[in-house]
Amino acid sequence: MSTKPAKKAPAEQAHSLISSSKLQQLYATMLKCRILSSQNKGSFWKGKEGATVAATIDLQPQDALILPSGAVIANFLRGIPLSSIFRQSRETASSNGRKKPGAAITGAMAESALATGIAYAHSANNKESVTVAFLSEDPEGSAAGRESLLFAGTHKLPILYVYSGKSIDAPQMYAYGFPAILVDGNDVVAVYRVVYECMTRARQGKGPSLIACSFLPSKGSAARSADPIHKMEKYLSSKELFRKEKKQLIVRTFENEVARATVAAGKPLRRSEAEQESQ
Repeated sequence: MSTKPAKKAPAEQAHSLISSSKLQQLYATMLKCRILSSQNKGSFWKGKEGATVAATIDLQPQDALILPSGAVIANFLRGIPLSSIFRQSRETASSNGRKKPGAAITGAMAESALATGIAYAHSANNKESVTVAFLSEDPEGSAAGRESLLFAGTHKLPILYVYSGKSIDAPQMYAYGFPAILVDGNDVVAVYRVVYECMTRARQGKGPSLIACSFLPSKGSAARSADPIHKMEKYLSSKELFRKEKKQLIVRTFENEVARATVAAGKPLRRSEAEQESQ
């Protein structure tokens, strides 16, 4: 399947959709996610802060968020205090060391089935709730995964599947009863516009959407231009909304919050890349 390109909004509509305060909120949250990612070496979400933040920043308390990995980032985006996040992370690591080995359910079948089940339960209890589910595997990678998508489309579940793995080659996504939209995952503004439309659609009872985020290589000479934070800084600069001093203040303030929360949780602190970049 070739995913459907996102429609370009008229200039006036695009301007009114994202206010200056929302743009700055997106940027600040991306910086904070980068700091948290740098504390977890090899984090799945490092370099994908744009898509992650854009898809979650407008979630409401009754909504559900599902991430395939990175509990620290997920809990932060849910608004849980940092000290509680780090304490829970340390306790989870300790308990995992005592657990007996067992079979883990992973992959496309588990991700899409879990997300669809949660969306179904949430919509039954709260008609205005939305589920945002990040998928690291092609949702059409198994028969059970395809059945989950068909179920979501048939029942018009209020769910946004955000696929951020390798290129998706799903035949006839519209056969499931909902659209698939391709967007540049390195562009937080582009992702936010698509998510905004899809989330509005879901809350109106029009069913699910799949947002396929493509990512440029994060290594080599093109890495900096593809970096979502650098890309957002250029965008903010074009609107005269970016100040290096403000970035440094955001980073320094959040670094201090992380340091205090880390000490409170009894976890050693590593210096983040965001701090290094701010110097």
